[in-house]
Amino acid sequence: MPVWSIKDPEKMDVNTAAVSGTISSGGGHSQLERVFSAMCVTVLSSKAFHTYHNIVCDAWAATALEEMQTAALEEARLAKEKWEKLILTAFRR
Repeated sequence: MPVWSIKDPEKMDVNTAAVSGTISSGGGHSQLERVFSAMCVTVLSSKAFHTYHNIVCDAWAATALEEMQTAALEEARLAKEKWEKLILTAFRR
């Protein structure tokens, strides 16, 4: 049976956090299984791990897309600002 934390939309539940940490350190279900067994904690099934894996990867992809869009808007703003300064400098001569 999986381990669950208190349901709070601002925080990850224990299973999601465990899978996220395992993935981010380059591991998979086998590595999670080793860590959990060392702590005498019942591990997620392989199927459950892959379900959480997909949830985590989808969230990471959505976050990456959002950050790239924010960065692109900031880059465009800075380019426009620099262009306007160049134009003003050219006309002052």
